[in-house]
Amino acid sequence: MKFFWKIYLSIMLIIVLFFSIGVYYIIHSSFKYSLDSEINAAYVENDILINSLTTEIISNLKDNPISLDEDISIKERWIMATANTVVISTSRGVVPFRISNINYSILYESKWTNIDNSILEKLPNNTRGYEITLKNGSYYIHTAAPITILGEKMYVENCRNITSLFENRYIQYKTCVYLMLIMIIICAIIVFLVTSWLTQPIRRLSSATKRFSKGDFSQRIVIKGKDELSLLSQDFNIMAEKLEHTVEELKDTAQRQEEFVNNFAHELKTPLTSIIGYADMIRSKKMDEELIIESAKYIFEEGKRLESLSMKLMDIIILKNQTFALKKINICSLFESIEGAYRPVFDRENIEFNVQCENATIQIEPDLIKTVCINLLDNARKAITSNGKIS
Repeated sequence: MKFFWKIYLSIMLIIVLFFSIGVYYIIHSSFKYSLDSEINAAYVENDILINSLTTEIISNLKDNPISLDEDISIKERWIMATANTVVISTSRGVVPFRISNINYSILYESKWTNIDNSILEKLPNNTRGYEITLKNGSYYIHTAAPITILGEKMYVENCRNITSLFENRYIQYKTCVYLMLIMIIICAIIVFLVTSWLTQPIRRLSSATKRFSKGDFSQRIVIKGKDELSLLSQDFNIMAEKLEHTVEELKDTAQRQEEFVNNFAHELKTPLTSIIGYADMIRSKKMDEELIIESAKYIFEEGKRLESLSMKLMDIIILKNQTFALKKINICSLFESIEGAYRPVFDRENIEFNVQCENATIQIEPDLIKTVCINLLDNARKAITSNGKIS
């Protein structure tokens, strides 16, 4: 996966994750706060019912007294008659309630929904409690509390419809899902543009690296800013400059080596011609001792000159050394050595070579000047036919 998509998807995942957690926390906190308020309201209604029922019982005992020793069935009927006079109204309407005896048998119901009294079995001793119940598609808070009436333990239950609370939570979740989808689309566009902008130096660096790998060592990256990617681009440019310089040096060295080989091969031909000519004369003709010594001397001199010439060519071409020690040489002696070195070639092709020079001394590099002169003679030899004349 490309670095661009890694950054893009990572940012989008973080945004969606944090937005989802944040929305869930807000809605859940709001719902819990509202639910706690409804539970407290249900408890308040239960307290009001107990207080109202107690007040009515006290009032009825004055008008219609009943002994605590009476049969429990008579007490229950008397309590049912008293409960029938209790009505609690709120902004939501009349509060439904129910009275059950210690055996969980229902004695009285007022406006009650179809909710069983199984909660009574779960209540700890002398404490009140609640449960949230779903009946017929509606949610209720079902509260119950113990009460002692005429010496008998009984339970007062009431319920409070909280369906709107759950519906509001569902609507909020649904709305947030739609908002999240819209936010994801907007954030996806923004994050795409930002990520594309952030990874632009990387793309430039990648493009430059590809062209670099194809041999375009002049490629450089435009540096914008002073962040880490800009520093990386700057380091790349420094590396590219050094590498380009190194490559140019290698090319130049290779070119100089090639020139040296070509020039050496060319310069090697003339001394070898003289060496081969004198060697052939010694091999194929009967010569007196003096002529043999003279031929051997020319072979030796040409061999030494060839050795010296190779080193000087290397200095000139490869090492770029343009400075040589100059020597004072007599011109006539120089041309006599040239004529002696090239004599076998002229004799073989019946070419007459005349040397005319002033007896003077000049300051030169003898091997190089001799090579130049021999090359001129060789070119002249090639330009004329046999029995020619060179002066």
